[in-house]
Parts: sequence; structure tokens; C-alpha cells
Amino acid sequence: MPRQPTAQSDEKQVAIKTGIVKRLVKEVAHYKVETQQHESRVEQMKSDGKDVYDIKKAQEILDETRMMITDASRRLDDALDELENLMDAVGDNPAVQAADCYPTAKELLASRGN
Repeated sequence: MPRQPTAQSDEKQVAIKTGIVKRLVKEVAHYKVETQQHESRVEQMKSDGKDVYDIKKAQEILDETRMMITDASRRLDDALDELENLMDAVGDNPAVQAADCYPTAKELLASRGN
């Protein structure tokens, strides 16, 4: 027989989902910074007249980093959807509202609209 959700497990689920979203926000930001670094590196290599092979490899790294932004952004959107669904389901619970992660979860969901 399935276990009935409790306020404690609801709080824990909100904390877990909030942590996932926070981690993915950092991951997307990191990949964006990394992309900028690789872009400037490729441009510098081109202007310095470096070997075509080296430029090609640096461009491949840049392309892979751009793909990681797309992947991380998709995972972030999925995690935000899950957090939003969970908050819709248990957000009215006073125990969940009293949890430390509740304001952060609300803030993350509010920033999604930006």
C-alpha cells in the first residue's frame, strides 16, 4: 500500500527540488561564462594566426559548451516545472510554508517569469 505523504516528506521534497533548481541555475550560469571564455580564446587564436587544427579543436570545445547550455537550460526548465507542480500541490501546507526552503522556492519560481 502506498505511503501517505506527510508534512515532513513534503518539506523534504520542496527542499530537494529547490536544491536541484539552485544547482541548475548555477550550472547554466557557469556554462555561459565558459562559453564567453572559449569564444574569446577562439577569436584570439584566429587573430594570432594559430594552426588551423588548433583553432578547429578550440571551436569544437566551444560548440560542445554551447550544447551544454541548451541541455542544462532544458533540465532547469524541467526542474522548475517539477518544483512548480509540487508547490501547487503542497504549498498551502503550513508546515511547508514554515520550512526554510519555502521562500527560496517561491523566489526561484517568481524569477522564472523574468
